[in-house]
Amino acid sequence: MKIGIIGTGKVAHQLAFAIHKLNGHELSFVLGRNKNKAKNIIETTTCTYIESYNDIPSTHLIIIAVNDDSIIDVSSQLKESNTLIAHTSGIKDQSVLKEHKRRGIIYPLYSFFDTKKASFDEVPFLIESNSLEDCEILFSLAYELSGKAYKISAEEKKDLHLAAVFANNFANHLMTRAFDILDVKSLNKEILLPIIKQSCANWIEGKAKENQSGPALRNDKRTMHKHLEKLNTEEEKAIYKIISESISTYYS
Repeated sequence: MKIGIIGTGKVAHQLAFAIHKLNGHELSFVLGRNKNKAKNIIETTTCTYIESYNDIPSTHLIIIAVNDDSIIDVSSQLKESNTLIAHTSGIKDQSVLKEHKRRGIIYPLYSFFDTKKASFDEVPFLIESNSLEDCEILFSLAYELSGKAYKISAEEKKDLHLAAVFANNFANHLMTRAFDILDVKSLNKEILLPIIKQSCANWIEGKAKENQSGPALRNDKRTMHKHLEKLNTEEEKAIYKIISESISTYYS
């Protein structure tokens, strides 16, 4: 299958590298406005770089891997009538591709931090399409990429995307805040690593709920008050209060 990618960001890079390694598929082209951003893709995969939608060659599948707000604009410029068009967004649905007869979504639920090659072995792909046949095409490609492909509905994808924000983005921000607290006092971050690993193990084993601990769970108001006194900014105190109240309410 000939596959083209529109976009030169992190997701576009990772998909290009991974598709290039697959047997039975050809990375036909990458389209982007900035050739310098596409340089790694071009050099690593030897695919064709194009700058104009008018130069898109005959292709079986075009993957739109751009930021969410640009998908509609990109979609509107594609005139390939019988090509399967898919985007990679976690929150946008198929309506942004509504002018295409064959459309779908191939969303990698993962955070890519740069344009260096990443392993897809553990990356789950969420798949949607407006036809069973095209859903199978996207599912098969995703399964070849990672072995973890899931056919889901539009609402299920949005729910998973929301859950991922809590599990990844929010948790990562709280970890950053925890290290900030240590940095202020020049304390060794390695002291926290065992409890961080313990928490990760609990999450992976599905024991997060039953293994919740801490002063908010115990309603230890004295300890929480002392913690609040230690925090330096009103923002930090607000975060502490909101999460503590959430824990207390959730387990009451």
